[in-house]
Amino acid sequence: MLPWPHLDPANPEFLSCAYPHGFAVDNASNVYVADTGNNTIRIITPNGTVTTLAGSAGNSGSSDGTGSAAQFESPYGVAVDQSNNVYVADSGNNTIRLITPDGIVATLAGLAGARGTAGGTGTPARFYFPEGVAADNSGNLYVADTGNDTIRKITPNALVSTIAGLAGSAGSSDGTRSVARFKGPGEVAVDGAGNVYVADTGNSTIRKITPAGVVTTIGGLALHTGVDDGLGTVARFSAPAGVAVDYFGHVLVADSANNAIRTGLVPPQLSITWIGGSVMLSWPANSVGFGLEQNPTLETGNWCVVAVQPILSGSNNVVTSSASATAFYRLKK
Repeated sequence: MLPWPHLDPANPEFLSCAYPHGFAVDNASNVYVADTGNNTIRIITPNGTVTTLAGSAGNSGSSDGTGSAAQFESPYGVAVDQSNNVYVADSGNNTIRLITPDGIVATLAGLAGARGTAGGTGTPARFYFPEGVAADNSGNLYVADTGNDTIRKITPNALVSTIAGLAGSAGSSDGTRSVARFKGPGEVAVDGAGNVYVADTGNSTIRKITPAGVVTTIGGLALHTGVDDGLGTVARFSAPAGVAVDYFGHVLVADSANNAIRTGLVPPQLSITWIGGSVMLSWPANSVGFGLEQNPTLETGNWCVVAVQPILSGSNNVVTSSASATAFYRLKK
C-alpha cells in the first residue's frame, strides 16, 4: 500500500489526492477539489488532467500568494462562481479564501488562527471551522460555519452576517433566522431563486433556508438515522455531509454514513397575483414535468388540467385566468 499522498506509478505526473472533501464544477465542466489532506486546491479537466491550482502538498499555513506560494490548512469546502473565481472554506484557518482564475489567493473573510462568531467586513469577521461554501448568481457566498452551528452570508463587498442559526446553540428547530437551530452543518448549496440547502450533518437531516431566512426541514427527522426513502420527514439519512441542487430543483445528498448518494425534488412554489378581475398564476420555468391543475371544490376527483397554455415571462411560466368563480390550483408532476 502506498502512503498518502503518493505518486501513481502508472501516471507519475499525477499526485494523488489525500482525503478530498469538497468539490465544485464550472461552466466548462472543470472540477475543483478541496484536497484536504494535501492542503491544496486541485483542478480536474474534462479529459481527466489533474493540476494543482493553489497550495503546496504537505505545506500547511495561511499565507496568501500565487499558486504554490499560497498555503491552506485542511480546506474542506470549495465553490466556483460564473467568472471562475474559486472560494475555499479554509477550515483549519477559520477563514474563507478567494482564488482568481490566475491562481492568486487572498483571504476574503476571517483571520487565520482566530475563531469566533463576529460579523463584519473582511478580516474582523470570525468563523469556527467552516466546512461548506456556495456561490449564488449575484456574487453572494453562503458558508456552513460548522463549529458555530450557523449559516453565514458573505456579500460581494465581503460583509459577513449570520442568516440562520445561533452561534453556540446547537439544535434542530425550524424557524426564522436565529430561531432556527443546526448541529454541525456540513456542505451548503444554493439554487437560482436564492434558496439555500444545508446538509445538517449532526442532525442527519436536509434543511432549506428561503431568501427571507425561513428554515424548514425538507428531508429526514432530527437524530433519527436510517436508510429509508420517502417524503420529507419520513426519509432517513445518516450523517449527510454533502448537498447540491441542479437547475431543475433536484437536491442531491452525499449520505456519508450510509455510503449512498440520495436525490429528491423540492416542489416548485405556485404564486398567485390579482390583476383587476383576473388572477395571474406563476411558477419557475425550470419546473420540468409539473402541470397546472384546477379544482372548484378541492374534492379529490375534481382536479383537471388547465387547458390554457402557459407563457414564458422572464424566469416564470405564467397563466392568467378569470376570477369570476371560486377555484383552487395546484402544480402536479
